[in-house]
Amino acid sequence: ALTTTALTTINAGTITADGVDVKVAYTWDNDWGRFRASLDFTHVRQYLLQDVPGLELGLLETGVFDAAGTTGDGNLVRSMPDNKGNIALSWSRNKHGAAIITRYIGGYRDLAYDNAIRTANPRVAALLKPTINSYTSMDLQYNYTHEWANSRMGTTTFTVGALDAFNATIPY
Repeated sequence: ALTTTALTTINAGTITADGVDVKVAYTWDNDWGRFRASLDFTHVRQYLLQDVPGLELGLLETGVFDAAGTTGDGNLVRSMPDNKGNIALSWSRNKHGAAIITRYIGGYRDLAYDNAIRTANPRVAALLKPTINSYTSMDLQYNYTHEWANSRMGTTTFTVGALDAFNATIPY
């Protein structure tokens, strides 16, 4: 059998990206159990697209080529807030565990704003803003590890939780 593969995609353009990722954690034990505190944080300094065919006018034809801190174009680049992070505190003891996770998403520029505001009806236009505000949400979690009577089945950890447990106001 003869098989032919035709590839029409070419590699073109460059992306220059840099930033900082920070991860810090500390674990300790006491009479109440094992505790862990952790921080994960990312700062994107730049995500610069250069010489990409079809992007001569920038992302969404805005003249913006650095996607860091923007909504991107939804095709080549997704939304990319400059700053994102999580702070978590967890506890475990015997078969039980719990965690609270605070998530932060920094504000960023909406590249579609100028075009959207021109074509939006008044109701939608009232909701649009040139920037998407930062927000913080909190997740809660509880888990229980069950040991089965048949030791060949091992253990199973059951987890229940609530994402955005306090119903944070997420920007439009």
